[in-house]
Amino acid sequence: MVTEQEIGVKCIMLWGESDQIRQTVEECAELITVLAKYGRNVNGSTKEQICEELADVEIMLNQMKIIFDKDMIQSFKNLKLARLNERVVNEAKDKVKLQEK
Repeated sequence: MVTEQEIGVKCIMLWGESDQIRQTVEECAELITVLAKYGRNVNGSTKEQICEELADVEIMLNQMKIIFDKDMIQSFKNLKLARLNERVVNEAKDKVKLQEK
């Protein structure tokens, strides 16, 4: 079976880095659009549409990891997750303190 990594490399080789970067922007924009419309009574988007666009974005993000430095991306991700965790822990403590009053 062909892996997602192998397919990504083939796409980049076939269409080139700049086209795949542009495609990533387009897929992110489509995700933004369906997320913005989610929950609206008129012209809303469905959970299915969001899941489809999320899948497209994940595929393209994996290609971006091939084009750019995946180890550097992971390092930044680790830093940001640690900061986010610290923020969540601190805000949860503050919330509990407010509820106790």
